[in-house]
Amino acid sequence: MEGKTIETTSSLVEVKRNWEDLSMDCLIKVFERVGLESLILDIPFVCKSWYKASLDPLCYKLLYFEFLPLNRSSWAIKLTRDASLWPESIFPKAVPSMQFIKIAVHRSCGMATELKFPNYHSTVYGDNTSLMEAFFSVKSLEYVLERCPALKTLTLPVFSFKRLMAEINECLLKMICKLKNLESLMILNTEYLFNEILNQIHIHCPNFRSLTAKIHHIHIYCFQPKSRWDQIPNDIASAIVTFLPDIKHLVLRDACLARESLLLILSGCRKLELLDVTKCRGFDADDAEILTLASHIKIFKSEGSVVYEHSDDDDYGLPTWIDSDYSDDDDDFFGVNLNDGAGDNLEENNGYNSDNSLGFGL
Repeated sequence: MEGKTIETTSSLVEVKRNWEDLSMDCLIKVFERVGLESLILDIPFVCKSWYKASLDPLCYKLLYFEFLPLNRSSWAIKLTRDASLWPESIFPKAVPSMQFIKIAVHRSCGMATELKFPNYHSTVYGDNTSLMEAFFSVKSLEYVLERCPALKTLTLPVFSFKRLMAEINECLLKMICKLKNLESLMILNTEYLFNEILNQIHIHCPNFRSLTAKIHHIHIYCFQPKSRWDQIPNDIASAIVTFLPDIKHLVLRDACLARESLLLILSGCRKLELLDVTKCRGFDADDAEILTLASHIKIFKSEGSVVYEHSDDDDYGLPTWIDSDYSDDDDDFFGVNLNDGAGDNLEENNGYNSDNSLGFGL
């Protein structure tokens, strides 16, 4: 850092300030605001004091495993093919490797309070099973949840591939009992084990207060008579009212949500402070009864919601899946093999060898 000249009564004294000389507490406070990419791949190589500060668990309270640039270290990202073969203008990023995830989780020492996976949803690769499984392994989600009992906020990875969505919910159902501090769950798919997951949250998560759910509908539900496609939302609404009656924040936007289901939620969840049901099919945003029941809610959003009416000329009014406010639609993704054993020996020295060199086992 450049020196600063201070004028005194007797002389001019040049004071030099160096980032390396900052106290450890100050460095940690700064690094708490830095993402995992820089914490693991950049900061440790600046100087010894930065390296030491970058190992503090307080720097890893937020575990956001966002996409990484292709020019990062080969151990940090793993592709299904040589990065040089991918058109970077179209696919500029890749997912973090299991080795990268293990380093971040180990350094958190179980103190992480927020975990977020990105939106892997894409129609580029269709329903190619082997390719989709290469992008993400549920084992990585289970690995993190097993070692982060202090989590308060969890954002699940988003996929359009049904098998992966089912596996993610199965994993969550298994791990909920370990997440006793959980307060907020985002992007929970309602198609698989929804009732069972909410029941486990009710049992094990006394401070739970916020849910963002993706109400999944097969096309037939919107094309059949009203009594047919109301069935699934009513089941979802009943589960929410039964297991989460004291919930404060609920987001069910961009979904086929029957009027009766919304009325059930409004009547059964009287402690709601935020309810977002914008861009839904099944009820009118200006419905007088709905607005009356929702009048006590501090933030009630229903803009763009309409009663579904199918005609031969429309686009079937299908949900657009996840609105951009709740996803990372601009992020592209690549596949990695998260099933290898790389990084298993990183449980010592926070991913570093005793000689302060990176211990990535390259």
